[in-house]
Amino acid sequence: NYVAPVHTKITWVRQLVSSVNLGNTKIQQGQQCPVGTYQDETGITACKPCQAGSYQNLTGQTTCVSCDTGYYQNETGVISCKPCGLGTYQNLTGQTACSKCPVGQHQNSTAAESCEACEQGMFQNTTGMTLCWHCSVGQYQDQFGSSNCKVCPSGTYQNHTGAAACMQCDTGSYQNETGQTNCKACNSGSYQNETGAADCKICESGTFQNKSGQTSCIQCPLGSFQTQQGAT
Repeated sequence: NYVAPVHTKITWVRQLVSSVNLGNTKIQQGQQCPVGTYQDETGITACKPCQAGSYQNLTGQTTCVSCDTGYYQNETGVISCKPCGLGTYQNLTGQTACSKCPVGQHQNSTAAESCEACEQGMFQNTTGMTLCWHCSVGQYQDQFGSSNCKVCPSGTYQNHTGAAACMQCDTGSYQNETGQTNCKACNSGSYQNETGAADCKICESGTFQNKSGQTSCIQCPLGSFQTQQGAT
C-alpha cells in the first residue's frame, strides 16, 4: 500500500482547515465577504447577510448601506434596494417598506420621497393613488390636498368640472338650491338687481314687470295704478 510522505499529509490537512462550509456557500480562508454580506468582527469563519432595509454591492465590507429615501428592501443579503412604487413614498432611510400616499395626495413617479397634494378643483379619497379626480359639476374645491369636494351654495352654480370656485348668479337670476349647474331667471312680477341671489324680489305696489329675468320693475304709467305686489 502507498504511504504518502509527511509533507503531503500536512498539505492535505491545511487545505481542509482552510475551507469552511457555510450552508450552500464555501468560504475559503482569507476570502473577502461576497456582495450582499459583511463582517464587522475578526476571527470569524462566516459573513453576515445584510439585514432588511440595507444592502451591499461591494465585496469585503465591514458594514452594509442603508436604503436611501424613496427606496426600501424587505429581503436580507441583497446588493441593491427597491424603488417605491407608484402611489407610495418613503421619506426615511433604511426602511423595509414604502407608505401609501394618504387621501388628498397622489404620486405618479417611482422612488418618491413624498406625495403631491391634489390641486384646487381636485380631490382624492383613497390612499395609494397615482392621480387626483376632478370635482364634478355643481361642486368646487378651493383648498389643496383635499379628500372631497364642496357643493356650490345657493345663489351660485358651476357647469364645469375641476373648479376651484363657484360662479355667482347674474342679476335677473337666482338659485335657491345647492350643487347646481345653472341659475334660474326671475319670473315676471319679480326682479333681482344683485348677483349671487338665492331668490328674487317681488315688484312693489305701483310697479309691475311683464318679462322674466329682469333687474328692476316698471312704474305704472300716468293714468294707471297698481295696489298689489308682484304685478305682471
